[in-house]
This record gives sequence, C-alpha cells and structure tokens, in this order.
Amino acid sequence: MIAVTPRQLIYLLTKVQYGLSDKQVARMHGVHEQTVKNHFHRLRQRLGVHTTPHAIYVLWPVIEPMLEAVAKTQHKMPSTAGTLDSLSRSHLG
Repeated sequence: MIAVTPRQLIYLLTKVQYGLSDKQVARMHGVHEQTVKNHFHRLRQRLGVHTTPHAIYVLWPVIEPMLEAVAKTQHKMPSTAGTLDSLSRSHLG
C-alpha cells in the first residue's frame, strides 16, 4: 500500500464526499488553497498518477469503506449530519 498521510486522506475524503473544489476544501478546513493543492500534488506523485480523479480511483478501496462509515454515522446521528451540512454551507458561502 502506498503511504498516504492522514491530512492527504482527510482532504481527499472531503473532496469526494462533498464534491468540492480544492478552494472549497481549503475553506472547509481553514487552510490556504495552495496547501490543499500541495497535498494533492504530493499524493499524485506518490501514486504515480497525473490527476486527482485518478488518485481517487486508485485509492477507492480505502476511501469507499470510510465514506460508508461516515454515512452510517450521519444517519444514526441526524443532528451531527445537520451540523456538518450547516458548517459546510457557512464556510463555503
């Protein structure tokens, strides 16, 4: 398995789960857009791919179970899901 840093995985999961741009991922996590771009660039280099969608494809066996776990948690705790939705709306404008 290719080593992926926790931060790279968090940004990638956010991008996939919410369908966000790099700029929106940055806003949601309170970092500069260039920081997110740098993480994605290093991730693509490690995976030997040229695009973020290709990185998602390569990492899908890791990403999919995590997204399913998040979805189950949000369904069990609707107030948390609502908080996440309102948080993303407030940060994304």
